[in-house]
Amino acid sequence: MRRFIDFVVNKTLDGEADTVKEYLVGVEGFDRGRDFDPRTDTIVRVEARRLRKKLEEYYAQAGKDEAVYITLPSGSYVPRIEVRNSADAAPRTSDPGRRRAILWAVCGLAILALLGAAVPLFRKRAAPSAYIGSVAVLPFVDLSPSKDQEYFCDGISEELINALSAVPSLQVAARTSAFRYKGKADDIRRIGADLGVEYIVEGSVRTAGKQLRITAQLVRVRDGYHVWSRQFDREFSGIFLIQEELARAIASSIGAELGAGVSFIRTTNLEAYRLYLEGRHYWRQFIPSSTGQAIEYFQRAITADPSFAPAYAGLADSYMQMNVWHAGPPSQLMEKAREAATRALGLNPHSAEAETELGAVSAFYEWDWKGCEQHFRRAINSQPSYAEARWLFATTCLGPQGRLDEALTETRRAAALDPLSPLVHTMLGAVHFYRREFEPALVELDESLRLDPSFATASEFKGFVQIARGRIDLASQGEGQFRAYVQAMLGNVAGARAEIEKLRAESGSPIAIAAAYAGLAQPESALDWLEKAADAKIPQMIWIHFQAPFESLRGTPRYLAIRARMHLP
Repeated sequence: MRRFIDFVVNKTLDGEADTVKEYLVGVEGFDRGRDFDPRTDTIVRVEARRLRKKLEEYYAQAGKDEAVYITLPSGSYVPRIEVRNSADAAPRTSDPGRRRAILWAVCGLAILALLGAAVPLFRKRAAPSAYIGSVAVLPFVDLSPSKDQEYFCDGISEELINALSAVPSLQVAARTSAFRYKGKADDIRRIGADLGVEYIVEGSVRTAGKQLRITAQLVRVRDGYHVWSRQFDREFSGIFLIQEELARAIASSIGAELGAGVSFIRTTNLEAYRLYLEGRHYWRQFIPSSTGQAIEYFQRAITADPSFAPAYAGLADSYMQMNVWHAGPPSQLMEKAREAATRALGLNPHSAEAETELGAVSAFYEWDWKGCEQHFRRAINSQPSYAEARWLFATTCLGPQGRLDEALTETRRAAALDPLSPLVHTMLGAVHFYRREFEPALVELDESLRLDPSFATASEFKGFVQIARGRIDLASQGEGQFRAYVQAMLGNVAGARAEIEKLRAESGSPIAIAAAYAGLAQPESALDWLEKAADAKIPQMIWIHFQAPFESLRGTPRYLAIRARMHLP
């Protein structure tokens, strides 16, 4: 990392910032060969994410009074160097060479402080709040003869992730990123570099009748050393105690400690647990039909054990997902989500999932921004490494209120926790879009599509960005909800009207219809449909202020009245 920051700062101070590209950093900063391919070797992106996090943490604590403030903007490898007001630090000479020399000297002191004096901040076990390490839990391997315990193996891995994520001093890679290595025999050091972690947990499960064998090991990334390993031979009914023992042993081996607030799955009904795991399996497929199946499994789990909190949290997640897809009346789906999340929280006051869903309900349905923030902050305090809580907080609570600096900080934290998630990169791109930082937005959206070329949400957001940039020609290549608006802006009035009729016939999004009328220069019709969208509590209403089709409406009394109804500035 020292070579990385030395290299990019030196290039910038030499006036060669325009040459600082991923390929050059890889070849000259990390000694990759001339055949270095950034598309397959992610070392630069991974190290850039780690450096951004360290800079952020350093200047928030030990370096808050430093004369030089260095940041590495997302989507770029060119550092931003700010010399704060200081008689000793600010170079005032008119000689460019001497000015550069002084500035480089000051930057050098800042780098030494960051990577030297700041080391205890990142490595030392001095205080419970100090950063002590980072870890990823890989999917446990099913070694059962019939190979029919995949959902159970995933459940063990997820429970470990959730438990370790509650430790404030420990950074835990999110499930989405860790599970990209499912079924892959990859080098531990490569996985660690991709995820930006120092330790890897891996293990296996073997079942035979009522007997269960779980093997787990903690591996240090830098040298492959097995820090800790353990084998558990128990009856199936002992699974929950094994999970807790595993989590506590792993945390202790790294130098952390699970506090009293850490919640573990508890039920005396193994069938309820099995049904819950099946429900999560379907929920994570992220398609309406599978979410419907997930709801059935969660409801069956609740029937088997009415006091099983995770099943209620899963049910709330599912109803929220259905609402985002317009798979039913928002009023019904949001009420069901709120009811399930409230029940989950009543059974487990430390449920970060339930708090997160209540935060989303407060934003999408109640437009209660104070309550929304309280729920999200409780979720993050309960489980600091819960990436979903952070990006949802950023995009559904902070962003709509115009608190875009805070939104960017939270989304970057989510990306550091879940670096291989197409959804998180899309949300980071979305926040840059809200800030009208179009180039960084496109970088993140392209990264999302690199990770998953079929990820439709990223493609749709690219369309939003191109519309905002005035590149309607590029936006027309997509199939997003603003197709009718794009046709109108391209002068295809007949095509736009045909799209409107299609949307109305299929009960399509009122926001899409409003955008189409805005494109046809029919503001009153556009406002009619925005008011209908507000009446129906369409989730996407909280983001219309960032969308280019509605720029011409923003100063009108009717538009301002809609914003006032939503309690937004």
